[in-house]
Amino acid sequence: MSIRRTDRDGEKGSIIVELALVVPVLMIIVLGLFETGMMWNANQGVVQAARGGARTVSQLGKDDLSDMSALRAVAATIGSDTDRIIRVVIFEPNAAGNAPATCVDDVIGNEAGQNCNVYVQADIAQLNNDGHFDGSLGDDTSCGAGASSNWCPGAPGERSDFQQTATFVGVQVVLEQDYLTGFFGPGTYEITETTVMRIEPKVQP
Repeated sequence: MSIRRTDRDGEKGSIIVELALVVPVLMIIVLGLFETGMMWNANQGVVQAARGGARTVSQLGKDDLSDMSALRAVAATIGSDTDRIIRVVIFEPNAAGNAPATCVDDVIGNEAGQNCNVYVQADIAQLNNDGHFDGSLGDDTSCGAGASSNWCPGAPGERSDFQQTATFVGVQVVLEQDYLTGFFGPGTYEITETTVMRIEPKVQP
C-alpha cells in the first residue's frame, strides 16, 4: 500500500524547516539585545556612582573625611554589589581634566607622590571606620597615616586651599561586571567612568 503525501504535509514540512532556520537567528538577536541592555544599565550605574562621589567631594573639599563620604556615596549608588568595585580614585585633574597616569593604572602604590588617593575593596570594607581614612581625626592640619593621606583633604597646601581657589576634583570608579548570557563571551568586563567637578568655594571666617 502506498502512502499518499498531500500538499498540506509538504507545507508543514516547509514550516518546520523555516523555523529551524529562523529561531536560532531570533535567539541570537534577543540575547544580544538583552546583554547590550544590561551592559548599558550597568554603565549608567557607574556613571551615577562617579557623579555622586564627585559631588560629595566638591561640597566637602576641606573636610578630613570627604573621601570617606565620597566612597559612601559611590557604594550607595552601586548598591548591594559593592564587591564588584575594583577601585575608586579621587584626584586633582590636570589641565585636560585627566588624572595622573600613575593614579589610574592597575598597580597600587604607583600613586605615591601624586595628587590622588586610590581606594580598593579593603577600603570599601572600612566605610564605618573613620580612623581608617584619617589618622588624626578632628585635626584639619594633617591626615596622619590614614588612607586619605597621599592627597590629604585637610593638610595646608593640598586640598585645604581648594575652597579658596575653587579648583577641581575628579572621581573615577572602576567596576567589574559579569556577562549574563555569554553572548559576548564568558567571564567579566570592566566599566570605568570618571567625573570632574569644581570644588565649591566657601567663605572664610
